[in-house]
Amino acid sequence: MNSQNHVMLLGDLISWYYEHLAGIKSDPTTTAFKRIIMRPDFPAGLTFVKSHHYSSHGLIASEWVREGFRLTWQVVIPHNAEAHVYIPAPKEQIIEGTVKAEKAVGVTFLRTEGDRSVFRVKSGTYVFKVRQ
Repeated sequence: MNSQNHVMLLGDLISWYYEHLAGIKSDPTTTAFKRIIMRPDFPAGLTFVKSHHYSSHGLIASEWVREGFRLTWQVVIPHNAEAHVYIPAPKEQIIEGTVKAEKAVGVTFLRTEGDRSVFRVKSGTYVFKVRQ
């Protein structure tokens, strides 16, 4: 690289980290993180990611840990916002707190997209667990 413009490279890496490893992205059909898309890649060989972003609505956080065949993912959604959360498992295998995710308060199952279950979550803190 001969550009001597390392800021461009760093900006791309930070954006990739937030959107692909932490999975934090603003829904392009809304403004300013009113609806958040939470869809990390969960790459093989990586055991944890912890990240956050301060939007105009407040703190958005994503922290996931893979231990053996168990994936635990904590998400924080700020007030006056909602998120679509993409979890790589059938909805029947996903727990939020101590109950099946589809029965948890503030969580609504939307659809299955490929190998992921998609849930709408209201503002709050959620801990999703799944055996992979």
